Amino acid sequence: VSGGEVLPVRRIADAACVRAGLKARWRPTPLMPAMLAAGLMEAVALRLPGRPEPPVTRYGLGLFAFAQSLDISKAKRVLGWTPKISFEQGLDRTFAGRVRP
Repeated sequence: VSGGEVLPVRRIADAACVRAGLKARWRPTPLMPAMLAAGLMEAVALRLPGRPEPPVTRYGLGLFAFAQSLDISKAKRVLGWTPKISFEQGLDRTFAGRVRP
């Protein structure tokens, strides 16, 4: 469940990278060739011993390629739920105590 903030996945990834001490590198890439390459990586991973997670998946690309927002109004209405912390506070908690490279 989100905190009710509509955030682009790229902003989420950038903020997580900053806290992890990493630099995000973004490259404009046509979606269809990237999806084909990801599908190939998935097919290869399925045939490898232990079926490892491929480095890139079609689902993962879709998260960055398409805008998505989830409505939390039903959770608020039915459960009386309200977000207790913001996205930024959640990231701070996630990375608290982490030694940066």
